[in-house]
Amino acid sequence: MTTLVTVPPGAAPGTYMQITTTSGPLMVVVPPNTAPGATFLIVLPPPPPPVQVIMLSGHPLQVATLQPTDVLPLPARQLGRVYLGLGWRDKGTKVDLDCAVAGYDAAGTRLSPHTVWYQNLQNGKATLGKKALLAGKRAASSIVHSGDVLTGQAHDASELKDQERIYVWLHAVPNEVHSLAFEANVYTQFKTFADLESAYVRLVNAETEQELARMELAGSAIGGKAVALAQLVRAAGGASWQLHCLHSPREL
Repeated sequence: MTTLVTVPPGAAPGTYMQITTTSGPLMVVVPPNTAPGATFLIVLPPPPPPVQVIMLSGHPLQVATLQPTDVLPLPARQLGRVYLGLGWRDKGTKVDLDCAVAGYDAAGTRLSPHTVWYQNLQNGKATLGKKALLAGKRAASSIVHSGDVLTGQAHDASELKDQERIYVWLHAVPNEVHSLAFEANVYTQFKTFADLESAYVRLVNAETEQELARMELAGSAIGGKAVALAQLVRAAGGASWQLHCLHSPREL
């Protein structure tokens, strides 16, 4: 968005002047060879996104409501465990959905030992049962799948819930893993997200149950068979992570 600015009396080229915008006060520089009373065009910064409050380790944190391509820095040592949750109902014909967390190194190469999906339920040698995971117990692995579910939730009046989850203990993720991609896909042949009555994929702070990112999957708006919800990328120094909101369809 652009706007015309009029130079006030006494403002010299190269000096700062304050203008009022819909997002609040903004300081701009008077361009060279611009006299008082003259106008010049500036590009306004985008308005700030809406803010929500999430709880991280018992502490309230104001964060922006993420849109595709947005990035959210996550405070170091305040986000220990997250999970990817996937829930769905079909339209009467069985549809199998799956979720996955893929680890990548700093060069962008996918690390198979740290890619967790229904055929590789953890990135370590030992894991926990589903009840222990739901209870928040610590796994020997740092990325653990709760188990493959082949059908969606029953057609009743109950609230749609996670059918599958993948838990990630961020502090325990090996240093070779530079980023983690969170994805969902349709396994059933000849079916897409458009064949679902309702479905979602979400990334959640497991300690507080606060959602960090969510994407609705059902209907024709998404289509296709796979989506990338978000990516966690190590920040400089590796002690904290940044959440990159993707919300993008992808090819299998």
